[in-house]
Amino acid sequence: MNSPSSIRVAVVGCGQIADLHIAEIQKIAGAQLVAVCDANEIMAEQAAVRFGVPKFYTDFERLLKEQQPAVVHITTPPQSHLALGKLAVESGAHAYIEKPFTVDAKEAQELVACAERAGKQVCVGHNFNFDRAAVEARELVAAGRLGEIRHVDSVFSYNLKGAFGRILFEKPKHWIHRLPGKLFHNVISHAAYNVTDYIDDPMPEIHAVGFKLRETLLGDQRDAFNDELRVLIRGQRCTGNIVFSSHIRPMHHYMRLHGTKGTVHVDFNARTVSFEHASTLPGALGRLALPFSYARDQIGHSFGNVTRFAKADLQFNDGMNRLFRTFYQAVRDGKPSPIPMTEAVRVTRILDEIFRQAQPDPDK
Repeated sequence: MNSPSSIRVAVVGCGQIADLHIAEIQKIAGAQLVAVCDANEIMAEQAAVRFGVPKFYTDFERLLKEQQPAVVHITTPPQSHLALGKLAVESGAHAYIEKPFTVDAKEAQELVACAERAGKQVCVGHNFNFDRAAVEARELVAAGRLGEIRHVDSVFSYNLKGAFGRILFEKPKHWIHRLPGKLFHNVISHAAYNVTDYIDDPMPEIHAVGFKLRETLLGDQRDAFNDELRVLIRGQRCTGNIVFSSHIRPMHHYMRLHGTKGTVHVDFNARTVSFEHASTLPGALGRLALPFSYARDQIGHSFGNVTRFAKADLQFNDGMNRLFRTFYQAVRDGKPSPIPMTEAVRVTRILDEIFRQAQPDPDK
């Protein structure tokens, strides 16, 4: 770990998401996690003890000066991403920033400009686009199997009674309540990145509606945020549809890529990819054959997942680990971030418009 090729890494922000980052960093050969930092000393110390991290800090600038990390993971609330990101790159570190990238596009542009002046890279955590299933889908697209992509559906469901969702009701002053997009701002990134990856317009046409289906019983901002979102994104050559729901069950996270030659269904929960195409058999025979074709793909991926599980290669946070490794390698090689910094700004601008249109109705 102390070889010339090892890369020194630090994490600032020791909340729930930091545990996932730390666990994945420690799986990567050549990554040396040297320190963690949190304004709350107990949080910082507990993270260091749980994961065996050598040093913990409450002062981020001191960490940067003493440890001189090559990469800093910023896993704090998004309101602090700009300030901490600037400190990191100006100190000589590259920055991996947990989604959402910044509070808005203005901050995103400022952070990227700062990184460019410092000659450093910042990488936004679009980790589901690096999941094995998403990578396989992109390979099918690149090979021309789907033709030209015309439409992308992305569906993401959320559990408001889960470990993360409950916090919104337990803490009326939680930082999510202070985001412009409230709940959506923190969670729809995953679904949005699936779509924007295939729509390259600088600023596509956006139509978004947010609404609320849960009961309102608390009498404060905990009642105010919307819990359902529908978005249509229209580009010049491709459209996209985002469905975010706190109520549909079972829990879903999938996307469908519709091309001129075929369609691919990517299930992020099951880690499966199903290629759908028109049958070449006539009439009823074609209808009979298609389900067998779909079943073959599902069975093939199921056996593949079993094999990877047996080899300890089926990771829950597969996309996060792959994105970390790709970013670290780019840092070592002096190459651009695997997710261009300009893309982080573009997607933030698209999200800004979604949040603007999907604001809660104060009269409801």
